[in-house]
Amino acid sequence: KIANNDIETMQNKVKQEILEWISGSILTATSMVTDDNKDEPVQQFLAKMDNFMEDLQLVTTHIHPCFPPKYKILPFYIDNYLKILTAPLMNRLDANMVKTQERLSIVSWIDRFTRKIEDLRSKRSLVVGDEEDTRGQEVLGHLSDQKEALLRSYVDTCAEKIQTWVDNILDEEMKTCKEVMVNDVPHTHMPQDLFTTLNHQFDTAQEKLKGHALVQVLQMILKCMDGFRQKLQQRVDEKWKNWSDLYLCALINSCHDISEKLKERMDVFLLDDNAELYNLEHGDKEKLYDDYDSKLCAFTNLATLCVRYVVQLMMDQTIKPKLFDTYFTKEWFESPELIQSWEKTLDEFFQDYEKWMCERYFFQNIFVKVSCVEMVEEYLVTMARKKPKYSAQELTERIQLDSQVMDAFYKKWDMDLKESLMKIQHVTVLLQADSGFRAVFEQNIRDMRNGKEIMEFIDTFRPSEGALGGLDKIFISQIIRKAK
Repeated sequence: KIANNDIETMQNKVKQEILEWISGSILTATSMVTDDNKDEPVQQFLAKMDNFMEDLQLVTTHIHPCFPPKYKILPFYIDNYLKILTAPLMNRLDANMVKTQERLSIVSWIDRFTRKIEDLRSKRSLVVGDEEDTRGQEVLGHLSDQKEALLRSYVDTCAEKIQTWVDNILDEEMKTCKEVMVNDVPHTHMPQDLFTTLNHQFDTAQEKLKGHALVQVLQMILKCMDGFRQKLQQRVDEKWKNWSDLYLCALINSCHDISEKLKERMDVFLLDDNAELYNLEHGDKEKLYDDYDSKLCAFTNLATLCVRYVVQLMMDQTIKPKLFDTYFTKEWFESPELIQSWEKTLDEFFQDYEKWMCERYFFQNIFVKVSCVEMVEEYLVTMARKKPKYSAQELTERIQLDSQVMDAFYKKWDMDLKESLMKIQHVTVLLQADSGFRAVFEQNIRDMRNGKEIMEFIDTFRPSEGALGGLDKIFISQIIRKAK
């Protein structure tokens, strides 16, 4: 028994001496990073950290198998290395100590370093079982905090710089408000200038980041783009009346160009295969896609707003003063061919805008439809304000001539806009129909922007009960069926 105790004492003594020697060797090996050397380049410091992880991997394969299991050599090495390295890691990776241009590379390094520690923790658990790894948990927690601080600092600093740059781009554009013609299509320099600024950020994110960090940087870029869009929209709302329709078309094309360039950059991250490559979890990918999609929609909406202003310029500068000004006068009543002048003028506008709007959607689906709505509205408002002194039958017959030309014109441009043009037909019915018929159409007219004013004029005719004048009852019935 005494002999056994002596052997056990001797074994413990040997073990203790070995562990003390190992502890000393670890202190010696790590002394190069524990010294207060703040002038050392951070990448050189990180390389030393990686070397220590390689040392620990060698311990797992070459040193740990040489010792009795009860020595727990591997946990001893890991715990002591992490204990010594934690402080210098936290000091050198402090966001305030790292240059802005190095922060993203360090964020990526932390991800790799974290995976190495997690791998060592897994091997450690094979030796110690369920024993709690407080040292590893502590280091991982610190690294996670440092990563978030570095990323947040980078995002905030870059966002401020980018916003200043994009504001300058907009300010320079607003100094001239001059379109640039490319193959007879108007554009601006803004899309090119904007992405000259943003492409560096996209490239950096693509090359250095994955996972949640990548999402945060991309969302920062998207937020800056939306700030640019909001300020551009504010300028558009303030200044559109002073711009030419050609420059408004240039802005429409620029919004489309920006959307296309953004789509090209974001597809790199959001396509299914690429999302897996960049370690995007489903929730992050969905959140990023929603953010990106909302920015695309915002630029599309801004382009649509510019299209509406193009229509308004056309109406205010040409259609109202030069064409509709003579409508519902004696000259108009006696000259049915006046509508031919409207058709010719509008056709010239349409040909120009079809060429100037490079994306077909904005011309066909927005401009043509909006122009029809505005044309019908202004036509009927002109009638209400001119208050032509003709009978309901005379006025109806003359309006029908104009309506037929309008309908044929929009059909020529591949647009069957029955809903808008039908309001003119509704007015012809209301001019003569009895109360039973009037109820069907009256609300449709009142729902128009100037519906109250139009109905006040129509009500001055007040046809007698059942009096339909020269208007064919079958025609009215057809109008009613279409309305329903």
